[in-house]
Amino acid sequence: MAPIRWDSESAAPTTPEQVSDATALSAPSRAPSMLSIPNRPGKLNARIKYDDFLELAITMTREIIICSSAPASTQVILHNMRTLYEMWFEIARHDLDQLDLRVREMVLGIPDDHPSHVYHLSQLFSEKLCLVMSSGDFGQGIELFDRTNLNEGIDRRLEVVSAAGKTLDPQDTDLSVYITDLVHCLRKLYDLLPNDENFEELIHRLMRGLISCIDITSDERAVVKGRRYKTNQDIDHRMDCCDNLIEALCIRFEDAGGFPGRKGNVLSYLDDAISIGDAAIKNMPEHEQRLKSLPRALMLRYEKRGLRKDIDEAIRLERLQLELAESGERSYVHLEGDCLNELANFLALRFERESEFNDINEAVSFSERSVKLGASMRSGVLASWKCDLGKFYGLKYSRTTNLEDLEKGIDQLRDALDELDAANVDSKSPQRLQCQNNLAILLGWRYERSRQRDEGVGSAAQNGRPEVNKDLNEAIRLLWQVALEPNLHNFDTDYIRSLNNLGKFLTWKYKISGDDNDIYLAIVLGSKVKERTDEQSTERARYLSNLADMFRLRHIKKKNDTDGESAIKLLKEIVSLDSTPPTHRISAVLEAISWLEETKNWSDLRKITGAAVRLLPRASARSLRQTDQQDILRRYAGLTSLAAASVLKAGGTPLEAVTLLEEGRGITSISQFDTRTDLIELKAAGGAASKLAEEFELLRDQPEPDESFKSISTSKTSQIPSASRKLDEKMEEIRKLAGFKTFLKPPSENDLKAAAGPKGKIVIINISFRSDAFIIDKNGIELCELGNGSDLRPELDKKIKAFAPHAHGSSGSIFETLEWIWDVIANPILEHLKMNKACDDGNWPTICWVPTGLLCSLPLHAAGYHQDGSRRTVLDCVISSYSLSVKARLYTRQNMAKWGHQTTNRRAVLVSMPKTEEYEDLPGTEPEVTEVKRILRGSGFTCEDGSLDKDGIRAKLSDCDIFHFAGHGITDAVNPSQSGIILNDGSMSVQDLAGMKLHKRNPLLAYLSACSTGHNRDGALQDEGIHLMGACQLAGFRHVIGSMWVVSDERCPMVAQDVYETIVAENLSDESVAKGLHNAIINLRRKTGGSGYRRDRNGDVCYEGGEEEEDLETNGGDPRLWAPYIHVGIS
Repeated sequence: MAPIRWDSESAAPTTPEQVSDATALSAPSRAPSMLSIPNRPGKLNARIKYDDFLELAITMTREIIICSSAPASTQVILHNMRTLYEMWFEIARHDLDQLDLRVREMVLGIPDDHPSHVYHLSQLFSEKLCLVMSSGDFGQGIELFDRTNLNEGIDRRLEVVSAAGKTLDPQDTDLSVYITDLVHCLRKLYDLLPNDENFEELIHRLMRGLISCIDITSDERAVVKGRRYKTNQDIDHRMDCCDNLIEALCIRFEDAGGFPGRKGNVLSYLDDAISIGDAAIKNMPEHEQRLKSLPRALMLRYEKRGLRKDIDEAIRLERLQLELAESGERSYVHLEGDCLNELANFLALRFERESEFNDINEAVSFSERSVKLGASMRSGVLASWKCDLGKFYGLKYSRTTNLEDLEKGIDQLRDALDELDAANVDSKSPQRLQCQNNLAILLGWRYERSRQRDEGVGSAAQNGRPEVNKDLNEAIRLLWQVALEPNLHNFDTDYIRSLNNLGKFLTWKYKISGDDNDIYLAIVLGSKVKERTDEQSTERARYLSNLADMFRLRHIKKKNDTDGESAIKLLKEIVSLDSTPPTHRISAVLEAISWLEETKNWSDLRKITGAAVRLLPRASARSLRQTDQQDILRRYAGLTSLAAASVLKAGGTPLEAVTLLEEGRGITSISQFDTRTDLIELKAAGGAASKLAEEFELLRDQPEPDESFKSISTSKTSQIPSASRKLDEKMEEIRKLAGFKTFLKPPSENDLKAAAGPKGKIVIINISFRSDAFIIDKNGIELCELGNGSDLRPELDKKIKAFAPHAHGSSGSIFETLEWIWDVIANPILEHLKMNKACDDGNWPTICWVPTGLLCSLPLHAAGYHQDGSRRTVLDCVISSYSLSVKARLYTRQNMAKWGHQTTNRRAVLVSMPKTEEYEDLPGTEPEVTEVKRILRGSGFTCEDGSLDKDGIRAKLSDCDIFHFAGHGITDAVNPSQSGIILNDGSMSVQDLAGMKLHKRNPLLAYLSACSTGHNRDGALQDEGIHLMGACQLAGFRHVIGSMWVVSDERCPMVAQDVYETIVAENLSDESVAKGLHNAIINLRRKTGGSGYRRDRNGDVCYEGGEEEEDLETNGGDPRLWAPYIHVGIS
């Protein structure tokens, strides 16, 4: 986003007056014309000698000052002094000393007791700067500074402002005039010599002096004055004054940030600007929309520090300015098109950093409106807005991958270039080169998309189709024009960004052409980019990743070990760059994985994938919308499993592998567990611990930028202090507190053993390029290799297809899949545990399964040979439960220990939904709930029929021990967090249930007798456990019963009856829930049969088969009916 600049499309100033108007941030109103000397006495100069005319002017001015008591007299003096300078510039440009002498004489003629005496003496300094600027002779400007005591001039101005602010009555003195003049002076200083370090301290002192004089942040009197100004007719000047100072500070910050090695904290300019704006809004809130520059100051600080509150406030203020512009009151805001474009840029920036999809949609909408309004404006402005719109379409495409967005972006950028041609904008102008750079990026993306499509259909053309390569060739041509433009070499971040893109596209070309010159040039460019990129740059990881890819490609073709070593060295640097967004670093690792696997470099693969997994929680910060979190995590599906496999392949320990699996899975839900344990305890500790908890939450919820699209027009201030580094530092600070040594650390080995309990076994199954089971019990962790060390992923993918969400596959294919799971996964584990024999004594061992990745879609508890009567099945050997992770199970145990787990109230909320609008009737739900009510009342429960709307159920769940729902369930494949149970007023979603904080009560059971309540249809998010059962566990229920796919309305009452009879018979013990479901599944396996069709609780009609019931004891019945039921919780 382009920084605030003076309108480059306007005609350049040619007169002192125009220079003054163009550079003055806020000028007081002109004096009445009757008291003014003519502005342009050029014709008079030919008839009157210079000295005579100057003497006449001085005399006239003295008389005016002495005789006039009008309030406008001070303005006349200022106006006349400026006119005298203009006359001097036209008559006697060569005589600086003579000018000083004459004007000082004029000012000294002002009576000492005149209120403007000191002010006009100090005005000499600023007016001389104005004239030097207009002359264009910067050499003479330096001479002027040498002849003038700058410190004296600034000290005089500070003296004036201080006196005006602290001794004069604000109703009688226009303080804004003095402040504006000082800002005007500052601007002249910097515009004249922006790079001269000798002025750094001088300007900084002037800025600080001004803020000190007006005491806008601390002086109580400033607040009083602000309130008095509310009714003052000059309030516009005062708000303009603040706005102008904010703008000056923004410009100073932007320019100072562009020079490497600049000393001092340039962020202080933004802090001062925002402090001034905050104080002005506090005193005059009804005029906040007039602070036109404050949103930009907030945006700039957000770019630098990454504080979400800054960009949110910037967007809020810009929306107010847009409303004012749309209302037609345009005196104090940009034109409507400017506001629309500015707001679109702010929203796009927030999208890049926070990944909130709604932002980029809004940005495109506002930008489209600005372009429509700009159709009647000059071509340069319209071109700029079209260039921005093209960029926004590109950003949208980066998320949607919708070709229409990409095409629209390309069209807008081409139109922008046409507009620049129409405006005769120079071919080497930064504005044109910005458009070219953005267009090249989008063309490159279109090429990449087409290439991937060709690869997907098995294109035989080795060198690609010509129409595809055309985009790539044009992108390279455009970027060469940018790269070879010498005027851009000083724009470091912009220039190197273009070089990086050019190197990347040359790499793509090399993949087509095989021309060594292409990869050679790419590496040269990539190396130059690396050298010129600051180590703290947020884009360094992206640049290094591209360079590593270049070395990898050449290594693959040339077998040059040096290239391979260079690539690995770069990858190691990338993962350690804590100043770079996590998404950049993780993506770089993903690109290198297949290469490291092929070269069998297990040691380096272990290091970089482990580092990438530890970045996942930061890449998907809690402050993001859940859909945005999910979108980020989809990109990295399978990474955690691969990292764990890499640990073992490289000779690491099972504990290290399990730790990675715990860190990289269930991120969206496990973060909730963390919040309710460690963070709650930290807040409860009070004092310094409580403060650290608040600071930690602020950093944790701040996402790192995901800058997937960068153009040459982006602000130069890209070196953002790393939130990742600050978060690490804050965690270490917390861990130094007594009792918080393990704050938010992954479970230790002792924690893992505690999660298993005294009798249970936890089995984590990891499927990747090698497959393993990690068996955890009270004694430690054991490793069980699966599949003889082979990659089970291809075969697993095939087997999953037999368990489609609605289970329409034949029962034969399902049996085959259950047998495969037994042979390859379940039986080796049970053999290792010596549990692979059918249990006949009723002393059932228990296993908690923790599957990973796509294995989460398969029923491990149902694995085995159910048709041959051999009893080689998991059901016949052990009682099964499931858990998203060990940490989730540990959380439940810790919660039980802390808050207790006795079911004392014995209250049950029972909900039956036999009829639901737009869904099929479910006649089985009423008898199911009636039977559950009978059983529970017999054991002393108070049973309430739940309300059929969300609010009613929420209210009753806050004080219940059992929640039983019988009705329809839905799964949302696009947004799993919106899967839910259907009520009268809509869906009660995963997100709704997860937000209920019932952990202090530890209710016993949530029984969800509906379809697919334990299933996530999004294969890339299986490790997140985003389903209704997980939500109930997260809400605080100790046990949850649900289903992996559709369930039969006719069979559900049978299962519920068996479950609750076991629970009541065993006095509501925690062990009874899993045992009750286990008994129910075995009974249903035996009983299932009949003929015809069944109604499931997903609203579908399914065929049940035609076997007779007595035959099903040997053939295993229909697993589509008995296998979907699962238990999550403590067993």
